[in-house]
Amino acid sequence: MRTAIVTGGGSGIGQAVGVALCAAGWTVDIAGRKVETLERTRQLAQGSGLIETHVADVTDEASVERKDNSIAESGDDCSYRAARAAQSADDVSDTHTQAPDLG
Repeated sequence: MRTAIVTGGGSGIGQAVGVALCAAGWTVDIAGRKVETLERTRQLAQGSGLIETHVADVTDEASVERKDNSIAESGDDCSYRAARAAQSADDVSDTHTQAPDLG
C-alpha cells in the first residue's frame, strides 16, 4: 500500500490532499495542531484508503520528532510527503512539487 505524510492535514490544502489520497486508496498520515480538525478530515475521507491522525506542531522540533517516531513505529513506508504547513507563500515560491500518481 502507498503511504503519504501530510502536514497541515486538518484544513485547507493539507486536508484536501489527505482526503484525495485516501479516496485513491492511499494510507495517509495527517498531522496538525488540533485533534478536532484532524478528526474532521478523517470523517470527510472516503474510499479504500486509511487516514491516521497525528497531533504535531511543525514549528516545534520535539513535536515533529514525536510525530515522526509514531509514524515510524507503525511501519508505514512513506511514498509521498506534502509538507507545507506553517509556511508562507514567500517560503515556497521557488519550490517545485510533483503530485503523486493517484491511479
